[in-house]
Amino acid sequence: KKKLKMLLHSLSKKMILVSFMCLLCLVAVDARGAASGDNFSYRATITTTSGPEVHTRTLNDKRSCPPTYFTCSDGSCIPMRWKCDSKPDCADGSDEPSDCVNASKCNEGQFQCTHSRKCIPNNWVCDSEYDCGEIDTSDETNCHSVALKCLPYQSECSNGVCLDISRFCDGLWDCDSDELNCDTQDAQCAHLNCSFNCKLTTRNGPTCYCPLGQVPVNGTQCADFDECSVEGTCDQVCHNTPSSYECSCVAGYVKQRNHCTAINVPPSENASLVFFTQDDMRRVDSNGVLLDHFVSGEVSAIEIWHRNRTVCAMYSSAWTTVSMRCHRIDDMNVSWPMPLPGIVASMLSIDKLLLDWISGNWYFLNNELSLVFMCTNSMKYCNVLLEDVMNPSSLVLDPTKGFLFFTEWSPTLSRVTLDGRNRTTLVSTQIYYPSRMALDLPNEHVYWIDIYKDFIERVDYEGRNRWAMKKTADTHFVLKSLHAVEVFENTVYLAPWVDTVIVKVNKFTLKPEQIVDDADRPYDFRVFHRQKQPEVAHQCRDNNGNCNQICIPLWTKNFATVQCQCTAGYKLHNRTDCVQVRTDKFLLYSKERLASISGVSLNVQEVQELVTRGEHTDAMVPIYNISRALSIDVNVQDKLVYYVVMKASSYALYSQSIVSGERTLLANGSVSSSVLAYDWIAQHMYWGEGNALRVASIKNMSKIFTLPIVEMPISLALHPTEGKLYFTHWLGDAKGKIYSAWLDGTHKTVLAETVKDMPMSWPLSLSIDRRGKKLYWCDVKTYSIERMNLDGSQRVVLFKDAQYHPLSMAFHNGVVYWVDKRNGTIQRFSVNSNTFRTPLKGSQTSVHL
Repeated sequence: KKKLKMLLHSLSKKMILVSFMCLLCLVAVDARGAASGDNFSYRATITTTSGPEVHTRTLNDKRSCPPTYFTCSDGSCIPMRWKCDSKPDCADGSDEPSDCVNASKCNEGQFQCTHSRKCIPNNWVCDSEYDCGEIDTSDETNCHSVALKCLPYQSECSNGVCLDISRFCDGLWDCDSDELNCDTQDAQCAHLNCSFNCKLTTRNGPTCYCPLGQVPVNGTQCADFDECSVEGTCDQVCHNTPSSYECSCVAGYVKQRNHCTAINVPPSENASLVFFTQDDMRRVDSNGVLLDHFVSGEVSAIEIWHRNRTVCAMYSSAWTTVSMRCHRIDDMNVSWPMPLPGIVASMLSIDKLLLDWISGNWYFLNNELSLVFMCTNSMKYCNVLLEDVMNPSSLVLDPTKGFLFFTEWSPTLSRVTLDGRNRTTLVSTQIYYPSRMALDLPNEHVYWIDIYKDFIERVDYEGRNRWAMKKTADTHFVLKSLHAVEVFENTVYLAPWVDTVIVKVNKFTLKPEQIVDDADRPYDFRVFHRQKQPEVAHQCRDNNGNCNQICIPLWTKNFATVQCQCTAGYKLHNRTDCVQVRTDKFLLYSKERLASISGVSLNVQEVQELVTRGEHTDAMVPIYNISRALSIDVNVQDKLVYYVVMKASSYALYSQSIVSGERTLLANGSVSSSVLAYDWIAQHMYWGEGNALRVASIKNMSKIFTLPIVEMPISLALHPTEGKLYFTHWLGDAKGKIYSAWLDGTHKTVLAETVKDMPMSWPLSLSIDRRGKKLYWCDVKTYSIERMNLDGSQRVVLFKDAQYHPLSMAFHNGVVYWVDKRNGTIQRFSVNSNTFRTPLKGSQTSVHL
């Protein structure tokens, strides 16, 4: 098998300048994809420079897994999060190597065991469980019991019990020391001058106390006590009154003494818990009794829709793209497929699925792409909300307040409105690896798991009143390696992965109770109850808020407001209608992260204004589900985009209308294809197929000719008015060359190659200046942008800077547009003035032009 040293780890794409003002368009085609630095293996029967396959064969003939999966030594795939989780998941145990537990130095927030050298969270130290190993007890050595903090009107007995001060020396034994030395109480209290009364306490001696509802201040005086400041005084709403307090409940709950009970629809139905494991999806009651069961090991995310009595699930595996099915909650074996939009169709996984039950909009999280996006209920219109986040790990929403919360491994917990705007960071300190989240809707609390600290924390919707849930001394369950969390009424449901159990914990008493004992890695929970999706009045529920495409429920000072939005390629008109964007001249680009092709205006000021207003910068309706689009070109007259899509070791050549979106298959094959270019005069299509360069009339793609060119083109550009084509070629570490030939492939000539003081390594993105008779390109290995005359003379370097890595470029009207490989930003500079580094469009991922 031949090893090819490849360039550019992200798959190559191309840049095209499109002008619908004239028949001819300026085109620069880059059909080269590769990966820098590393060696990749390919089948010996395929010679390709189109980049490493996502699922290829290595030298030992074992499959490698997608990026979000770990490849076991035997070649099998498991989710990456299962690696180093203290439980072997590979048949050979290769996901738990010795270096998972042996560390020379632990990170902040961790404790290093004395003998085993294992790193464990600080929260595991002195928790009455030995976590360092069979012969290492250092995590439970020199532990001191933490005294229970008593309330202001209480004092501590010798045995640690907190007792009301008024109950000391009252003639009744309430703890082990409250009636000792009471004969000396009057003498010891005499000098305090308490405003109400005094008692002799065990720990503090003579102590002033106050009437019920008041507490001592300054040692002797009495003042009103705010009972609402004590966690658990009321379940939901607490109002402090003089010497007392009042509890109440939010709408949808009924007050029973000081507790709030959720009202279901129908009222006779109790709350149930829906969850999925690595083997199945289940529904159990609040005590863990099985209500329904569905066997499937490919569920990656679930969401309930209480009003429709359904549970919807995303399905994915290591080798297939995602699909979505909804199941009847009363019989999970009854299901139906859901349509998925193009933006989802090429993805390998969806890690979080959420429903805005007011508008019916769906929200999706893809961890691998660091992407959060939403779609209408019919999946017809979609918008990307967040693509500048760092490894988002979880997502929850509350449409009754108009908020979307997410965690990322930057690490932070943040909040945005449901349209993805108004980002606010709620937690950024003492947070390490935030994972799953859950919302307590009535109390407006956000709960999250920090898998580094291994416990549950919460804040309110403003990021205040931070609180951590820690187990009590009499907890007998192992609450470690927490993975899933859900909150309902006063109960927190948890899934510790060190065991096959699901535990519910009272959030006030912190008393745990095991309800399921045979759940193999529960991933996520959903409580099925109407008050987890409470009904509220909002315009988005009625006629989509009169919005033409997308209705976003927002709230301004607790008043419902509507934000109409348009999908990319459309703009809002009259606040409710969406009209398609019509731009005469724009830059066409493809983007691997979204598997899409789109355009951006050449007017920098216009683009910046759109960004400032938080609007789409797309100058056309994006073309989605373009997995590995290695080459694109355009037919200006017919307003068509041509592109090649690679799948494994086969290709497909398509055309798609920019206006109607209609897609047509033009050609396909069982080998790789790396380039294409369109001759708009003869209406011929040129494309690579394996080592050959093919050509056919666009009107009759069945009659194909092979050009007499033995070097496989890596980048291709046509000059139909001069009857010439230009292409680049290199193989592995061999030095690259630029060739010219007639359009029939004859009269091939080398125009440029490595010469003294002018190296040429991997030239890409050929772009022709027909007016100036120049040929432009970028060399992705030497980090340069160069040009020469069309006959190969007067070669010059226009731009070279070690801190910038040009990946793709196009020339138009004296301006070079290029992409920086490091951050995916589109830059521009004028050839004449040599001013550069003007951002046209920004992104944190690779954008290819």
